[in-house]
Amino acid sequence: MLTTVQAEELVQACLSGAARYGRPVSVAVVDREGQLMCARRPETLRWLTVELAQAKAYTAAVMERPTQLLETWDHAGPQLFQQLSALSGRTMMVGPGGMTIARDGVTLGGLGISGARAELDQQVAEHALATLKYQTDFEMDL
Repeated sequence: MLTTVQAEELVQACLSGAARYGRPVSVAVVDREGQLMCARRPETLRWLTVELAQAKAYTAAVMERPTQLLETWDHAGPQLFQQLSALSGRTMMVGPGGMTIARDGVTLGGLGISGARAELDQQVAEHALATLKYQTDFEMDL
């Protein structure tokens, strides 16, 4: 189980990582069911960035795969994520910036970053997870 302390550590690691690039980012951490545990949006960023971060975190948690890996599914059948969003009542997003939070192959939650370039969102998420010793490599097959 992901704790509130761990969620806050992840947010801080992401904010620190983004600051090294001189870019503010919004960060969201959700539990394994996709429920919000912690989020942060710098006042310099638009409100939408934290909503996007939460959607990425939710998708990474419930799909148990980083959102960047899920892009291949979206290209093969874009209606899949539209249907899953409708079914769950929650927005699902694919693309860089959403990472599954896992340790020893067990999904603990999801991490979402938004506000910088997509590639930087992804780098910040991966660096924070690696720094705090979470899993960063995932297989695409289910």
